[in-house]
Amino acid sequence: PTVPAGRALTRIQPEDVALLTELVMHEDDSAVRESMDALRDRGVEVEAIFTDLLVPVARHLGELWERDLCDFTEVTLGMGRLQRILREQSAARPAPPQTRTDNPHSRRQLLVPAPGEQHTFGLSLVAEYFHRAGWEVETHLAPEAPLEQVVREQWFDVVGLTLSNVGRIDAVNALLARVRAASLNPHVSIIAGGSIFGAYPEAAKRLEADSIVTDVAQAAAQADRQLAALRLRFP
Repeated sequence: PTVPAGRALTRIQPEDVALLTELVMHEDDSAVRESMDALRDRGVEVEAIFTDLLVPVARHLGELWERDLCDFTEVTLGMGRLQRILREQSAARPAPPQTRTDNPHSRRQLLVPAPGEQHTFGLSLVAEYFHRAGWEVETHLAPEAPLEQVVREQWFDVVGLTLSNVGRIDAVNALLARVRAASLNPHVSIIAGGSIFGAYPEAAKRLEADSIVTDVAQAAAQADRQLAALRLRFP
């Protein structure tokens, strides 16, 4: 069925993705902000900006890099601007306040990049979705302490990490084993996400995580289900 013109304006269009990809690589910050203002004026919801615009732009930047159609500087600049857009959009349209429970261990998550990861935009986006879903999220983009030490000293229901290099799976599996052994929470749940799980579906079978996130917008709901199942088994 044909979408009415008014409703179409409130949705992200392919030309929006193409425009922002070009802007974040080559234009100044004022042009990027103007494009975001235009989307807001159209009535585009912030969640649509996150999922239907920023995610495809980040993916497209990665594809351009893999095909040698842009250089490392352009990709780095583009990813940095996507991080800035995420922060600014989140601050401008914050999530509704959440009601805290009396349980100090309720829905706490630690998000980290896998060792060697250069870009952390995807991790920041996942953190934003979990925050909006009411989770208490701690994000270590550049960990100062070993991950094993962090989980030994603090309680986390979930540890999430992003991975983009299939060649690092064995090293990450070794890290996950150390995290489970050290964790203050003996039933900590480990989730993982990243571009490799779409490009290389077999990677999900090799990585020894409890679940794999393939849809960033559903990450929080997926973790909620996993946590609920664990609390039924280990009340």
